[in-house]
Amino acid sequence: FLSALCLLLALAPQGARAEDAVAKDPRVEEAIQKGVGYLLQSYAGKNALSTRPEKELVLYALLCGGVKPDHPLFQEVLPAIATEAPTTIYNVSIGLMLMHHLDPAQYRLEIARGASFLVQNQSSSGLWDYHGATVPLRSDYEAYERKAPCLVYEVGSWTKGEPRPGVEPSHRLVAKKLKGFKIPPQEKARNGIGDTSNTQYALLGLRAAAESGCLIPEQTWAKALAAMKRCQKKDGGVTYGKAGAGINPDGNFAMTVAGIASIAICEFYLKRDAREDPLFKNAVSFVGKEFKLSKATSSNKEARHSIDYYTLYGLERAGTFCQLKKFGDHDWYSEGVQWLLERPRPDGSWMDPEAGVWGGGKVRINISSQINTAFALLFLKRSTVPLIPENKRKEGQRYDIEELAE
Repeated sequence: FLSALCLLLALAPQGARAEDAVAKDPRVEEAIQKGVGYLLQSYAGKNALSTRPEKELVLYALLCGGVKPDHPLFQEVLPAIATEAPTTIYNVSIGLMLMHHLDPAQYRLEIARGASFLVQNQSSSGLWDYHGATVPLRSDYEAYERKAPCLVYEVGSWTKGEPRPGVEPSHRLVAKKLKGFKIPPQEKARNGIGDTSNTQYALLGLRAAAESGCLIPEQTWAKALAAMKRCQKKDGGVTYGKAGAGINPDGNFAMTVAGIASIAICEFYLKRDAREDPLFKNAVSFVGKEFKLSKATSSNKEARHSIDYYTLYGLERAGTFCQLKKFGDHDWYSEGVQWLLERPRPDGSWMDPEAGVWGGGKVRINISSQINTAFALLFLKRSTVPLIPENKRKEGQRYDIEELAE
């Protein structure tokens, strides 16, 4: 693949982006389509996705991969996601991303409930843990209408202008004013330390809720940002838990890319520029210096910089949120594509032979080929919506996610 990639870059027109050349490689689209097909086949028949703990992640990856919401798998699983009582941070957060992508107006009460669950279950440290106390589905939230348009997915046809050729509906956005709800501030701080992995997903979920019209309490963003600062080491690396708390005390690659995205989200909703934050700059510098897309084993001295599919999707979010084409000298998207195209299995899936367990406590999920494939698809599709300042949004304006990420 590497020689073919170099040829594509050499033949690209003057001034063309490297990632454009990579994205046009037919093997990228072929890998995406095979991955989507593998996920759909995995849950056919008796293998009901509606009972699986990874259902939110898989549906979100399929949606970003171009599967339409009227597919039977969505019709089977969505009711379970919308009606389940929220209990785990990962599932609720990805569920919010999914509902924002589908229709924030249709799911606005469910989105408000999920956002309330995350706000109420932020730990006293400012981070989030695996689990939380559920909150009721209620209809008496205080109504709120955002003054600035929200960024929402437009799954229908364009009404004015034309999209870039080849852009699927799942990659179209429109700036639109939405009526949402004010999310009540935290009533009582939850005891616990939390970790930076659950925290990055909680913030992704809250970001989806904010773009669905909800008003998230400012102190939620501020507490999370302060916590991330406490989790950073002198070398810029971010730890899994609070520095000095005895939890994975060394900074590592996966949690540092998670930290970059978390910092960017918090600073954005606090109406500040993350690029001016020393924490952000140090974390970006750490990733640039330690960037190596190779899987390290637990016995490998480079284990703290190991890469897996979970981490690769985190890299996509960090690069996109911060509009970074490179970390150090590394074109993260081109190198990530190369890494992925070297690893698919014949059936279109991705699987790490050293995969461990995702989750904690009672929610412990063996990392499956379905989970890894979902993460791989989210990376290849450049699925993350960049952070666009509210003063640059114009109601009715349409966007292509990949163009925003340039």
